[in-house]
Amino acid sequence: MPKLISLATLILLFALTSKVGAQQPKSSDPIAKVAVSISGSENLKGEVKSYLSRELRSLNDVLVSEQDPDYEMDAIVLELATLDYSKVGVAISVNVLKPLKSFRRVANERGAPYDSSFSIFIFSWLRVGNSSDLRLICQGLIADFDNQVLDHDRKRINR
Repeated sequence: MPKLISLATLILLFALTSKVGAQQPKSSDPIAKVAVSISGSENLKGEVKSYLSRELRSLNDVLVSEQDPDYEMDAIVLELATLDYSKVGVAISVNVLKPLKSFRRVANERGAPYDSSFSIFIFSWLRVGNSSDLRLICQGLIADFDNQVLDHDRKRINR
């Protein structure tokens, strides 16, 4: 009988601790879909797009998607060089735009042509640094986007 009681106690403790330690599931709906486009130095474009996209995906409530985005992140990356062509670093400029989805709906209702390039300018950042710091620069840019743009969306939704 004591073995039966101790087995029941272990099962009960396991059940209680697994429920206490379990995290509540997060909403599967992203707060924003973000499209990322890169222009500039050919040898850096792929790396910058990868870093920016990776950092955006690390935000649990953001989806990186070219399809019907809530925000468009347009980056320009350039290698910086002196007059004698010595490479001295990189510069990344990021502009964040918000497509006018409501304008698309109104244009469709009125049968008017809609240009998908209609957007509102939201924010712009410029970062300069060593090419070896490219990943850190991209992390900082996404942190700024998260704090200065997405936090407003989160607060609006949680009201």
